[in-house]
Amino acid sequence: MCAQAEWVGISFELGQWKNTGGSVLKGGSVDEAQILLDDHAIKSQAMLSSPFAKPFHDRISIWTVKLSRMQDIFDQWLTCQVSVGRGVARLMHSTPPNLVTPELSSAHTRAL
Repeated sequence: MCAQAEWVGISFELGQWKNTGGSVLKGGSVDEAQILLDDHAIKSQAMLSSPFAKPFHDRISIWTVKLSRMQDIFDQWLTCQVSVGRGVARLMHSTPPNLVTPELSSAHTRAL
């Protein structure tokens, strides 16, 4: 499938987040992958409904499931990143500065 070849150059970079021990997805590859996921999901759905794609139905169906799973993973990961970031920010702003330690921030992040 030609669409699969477009994913060959996509890689994801994990970076440390604010000395918490947590990791975040970062870089332009995340945005590029989101765009590619959306584009391929639309195209694969269109192909599944086409009578001309009947000989390729199984391959297209498998590809559609993979795209859907990847989108779910992205959604969950990015939602978690935002939630953890907000939680740590609230903790840092609500705790007196003399009580905020790297261990406290790290423990809070891991607990979420």
